This record gives sequence, structure tokens and C-alpha cells, in this order.
Amino acid sequence: MSVTLESPATTRPLQRLALDITRACQAQCTHCYNQSGPQGTAGEMTREDWLSLLDQAAALGVRQVQLIGGEPTLHPDLSDLITRAVDHGIAVEVFTNLIHVRAALWPVLRQRGVTLATSYYSDQPEEHEAITQQRGSYRRTKANIARALLYRIPVRAAIVHVREGQHADEAAAQLREMGVTNIRTDRLREIGRGADTDDTHQLTELCGQCARGRAAVLPNGEVAGCVMSGSMLTAGNARTTPLAQIVTSPQWAALTAAIPQPLAGAHDACTPDSCTPNEDSCQPSPGNIPFGELAYTVTACGPDQDGSDCAPAEQEACGPSY
Repeated sequence: MSVTLESPATTRPLQRLALDITRACQAQCTHCYNQSGPQGTAGEMTREDWLSLLDQAAALGVRQVQLIGGEPTLHPDLSDLITRAVDHGIAVEVFTNLIHVRAALWPVLRQRGVTLATSYYSDQPEEHEAITQQRGSYRRTKANIARALLYRIPVRAAIVHVREGQHADEAAAQLREMGVTNIRTDRLREIGRGADTDDTHQLTELCGQCARGRAAVLPNGEVAGCVMSGSMLTAGNARTTPLAQIVTSPQWAALTAAIPQPLAGAHDACTPDSCTPNEDSCQPSPGNIPFGELAYTVTACGPDQDGSDCAPAEQEACGPSY
């Protein structure tokens, strides 16, 4: 895919914000892009820091917040964060492995405007768990997908091709049989534990949309262009500097310009709806997504050969050219 550097002058207003609220996770996936696991922590950001950040996001006109990790359900303040975002009218996606969901959390997840995303690797328990490094994760994740669908919580599933001969197609078929219609796939990105070496600064492995109307805040408060690039480039710390100041700063403009972008003109009407460290797939799923009085229409676009381009839920899909 051809790339060009984006001029800082074309930096877009912030529309999507990923909150990487913890690096703690029950699983220790072999390819985890931010290297989360049982030894991970929630970092320096406090409950008040995250709530303040959501207030700032609303003031900036952010339309979608993704709560991710690590495993966000392990964070003690997840319910408060979801509710604060919903109160602001911000759509919320919780990206969770669905290995364990506390009973008290389900009513929070059933609020209007809240959706779930999860990773699913195979229809074979042994293969799925060889990737997650967590015994029983296949059964628990599958059961909680079924429970979320029973509760009418929208679920999207991400399948990353991690292993040779992986039963990814079979996993997708199984998900469809369960009732999941929003399924995305991606190749393995050489970032974090997905890299062959200890060098995690693989800018060319990014989808090219970091900092384009989006930002991510890490557990230590550092602000990056997306969760995938958090180990590579940051432009300030939300614990000490207002988010609005960070995303309009020269440092943010320099960060944006440093990330390889799709060919000029190809992205003017097409940006991905969500690139995450657990799946990083930007393929669209057709359909209508209700949120309050709004109904976003999503139609298929023309992704490039590795599936890293799509249309967001807020606008009609496009047909990018490369």
C-alpha cells in the first residue's frame, strides 16, 4: 500500500477516543499488541482522571469512546466510566475478552448506546486457548457472547490470523451461527508480542489512521494517536495537560505527520471505525446501528488487500483507491 505523510494542517477534529484503562488481563495472548497479562496494572490514571477525561471528550465533540486494555472488566471503575460516557451521549464500545463478566456489570452493559467487542480465534477450544494462554477461555468467551446476544447487546468479533493453519474461517462461521453478524479479520501485526523482535516501534505496521480524528489515552496518562501506536509515539500526558491542548499542540501535529498515511486522496471520505490492540481490523459491517435518536448507516467500502480501510459508522462507506 502506498503511503504519504499527512500535513499537520489537515489534522481532523477528535471524534473517537480509546481509553486504555488497564494492562491487567487474565489472558496472555501470544500476539498481544500492548503486552498485557496477569502482571499488568491499571497505571497512574485514577477514577477522577478518567471521569475528567470523559468530560473533556464530550466538550470536544467526541462521538465514540472505546474502553479497552488489557481487560477493561478488571478495572474497578468500569461501570462508572461507561455510565459517565453514556450520560454525555457518547457511544461506548467495551473491548473485552469476555472471559469473566461480573453479574453486576451486565445491567451497565445493557444501557442504550453500549456495545461489546471481543477477540475470537478458532472453533477449536485447544487452538483458541493456545493463543490466549488461558485455560477455559474458549468456553467462557463463547458463553458470554451468547449471553450478550440474549440481552440484545450488540457484539462485534475480531479474528486475528495468528497461527499457520488456524481455524479462522471456521471461527467466523461459528460466530455467525451464534448470531454475531459484525465479524472482522486481520493479519498479525508485528507490534508488541506480535513482533518477531523486541523492537515494538513498527510504524509501518499501523493501519495508517492513527491521530486522524482519534486519540488514545494509556494507563499512565500518555496520549497517543491510537492504542496501537502507544509504545511508539505520544504527545503529552492527560494527567497534567487538558486533552484539547494536547490534540492541538505542535507535538500532536508532529506525531500525526510521523505516522505513514494512506495515499493522499484515498482517505478524504473514508476512515476506519476502530483499530484496537487486540484485533486492529478496520473492515466494515453493513447495517444500521441505533444510538438514541440517531441511526448510523454502515455500508461496505472497498478495503485494500489487507483489510485495513473501511468506513466509520457515522458516514456512508467509500471506495478508496491505492
